[in-house]
Amino acid sequence: MNLENCILFKGINSEDINRTLESSDSKYFTYKKDSCIFERDDVPKYMYVLTSGAVQIEKVDLNGKRIIMNVFREEGTIFGEVYLYLNQHSYDYSCITIEDSEVLAIPKSFFDVDNGDNEVQRKITYNMLEILSEKAYHLNQKVLILGSFSLRQKLSNFLIQKSRDSGTVHLEFNREELADYIGTTRPSLSREFANMENDGLIKVKKEEIIIIDMERLSEIS
Repeated sequence: MNLENCILFKGINSEDINRTLESSDSKYFTYKKDSCIFERDDVPKYMYVLTSGAVQIEKVDLNGKRIIMNVFREEGTIFGEVYLYLNQHSYDYSCITIEDSEVLAIPKSFFDVDNGDNEVQRKITYNMLEILSEKAYHLNQKVLILGSFSLRQKLSNFLIQKSRDSGTVHLEFNREELADYIGTTRPSLSREFANMENDGLIKVKKEEIIIIDMERLSEIS
């Protein structure tokens, strides 16, 4: 991928990007599907850029219940950045590839303001603030979903967030993954989707959910 299209390198030309990465000892790694990029309790050494494929951030509790925190499929997506700034704090989650994938691993030293070109580092620092703000917003939205009292409220919040006012949600999860994401079971999820469709709230079309009544959905959420 063209790293100039990655938000971390916004406003920086390819020559400066390559020079800075080379001096920081960044590396590209390839992984087969179902490989582990990092595990829970590992101490972070890198921030990652997804250059191809797809990865899933997840946690498995003591009962074997999987909780999906996020799925990343878009090239240029940054992940692992929050823990990099927490001194010696290990990961609370694992990162698994759900497709054959390639990532760019950038060591923590890359973000040392005393290294490299001051102008380049200034832009990278500014871009990191934008990335961390987006991550905080996403986590707040996830809290709104998980904090809902009923499954219908959870799904209503999820659909409103993902529709971006377009009235249509293109699901990036399959049914099992979506159930794990919002904290329910797949049969319960399927039943509630059917109930919401029968009540005239939504229309389910495989990987697409069409919101029929946004006003009522908003009242539920």
